Amino acid sequence: MALLRTAIDTAHLQVFHKNKPSDVLLIPLALPLKDMKQETVDIWDDTCTAAVLPKEINDWFSRVLGQTLRLVRMPESTQRWADARYAPKGQHVSFADGFPFLIIGQASLDDLNARLQEPLPMNRFRPNFVFTGGQAFEEDGWIDFQIGTTTFRGVKPCDRCIIPTTDQETAIRTAEPMKTLATYRNFERKIYFGQNLVWMGEGGATVSVGDALTFGK
Repeated sequence: MALLRTAIDTAHLQVFHKNKPSDVLLIPLALPLKDMKQETVDIWDDTCTAAVLPKEINDWFSRVLGQTLRLVRMPESTQRWADARYAPKGQHVSFADGFPFLIIGQASLDDLNARLQEPLPMNRFRPNFVFTGGQAFEEDGWIDFQIGTTTFRGVKPCDRCIIPTTDQETAIRTAEPMKTLATYRNFERKIYFGQNLVWMGEGGATVSVGDALTFGK
């Protein structure tokens, strides 16, 4: 899946394989949920209801990735809660591992890259937000802060799985960066990089590239 690429036009999400860009799947942005079969899905320890997209879409993913697959979306009626051991009560998450947002400072990646023989891009870690300035890993201790006028709360440093070892351009997997991170970011047998976030607002909000980070009200 690392080699799948996406683009958005006015009516579709376009999906294609990096090595065969002419084979494009068009997924309508407005698919009526009433026309989709709903099934129960598992995400780690959570079970919830998802809507299965049409057969032709699932057939494309199955053919391109070489195994039987289905693409599902989360209906608005489905509520999956973020981990209440860390997040405030009532915080939702969709199909992400545990929390809806992840932030990493560029200084943290720079610190890691200074220890590696070959520097890595930020896409290895899949953050929603990247900020510049500040000290390496200072996001570890963040609690309440704003991006622009939108308030977020840091709830838990992100313990990493094996995915950052996969090159997103080639799909080749190596020991790095986990081998190096284990030498100085290993806490209680978990390797941490980045901070999980929840949004503390209601209704809707917008975050834009270039928005300032601020702390306190």
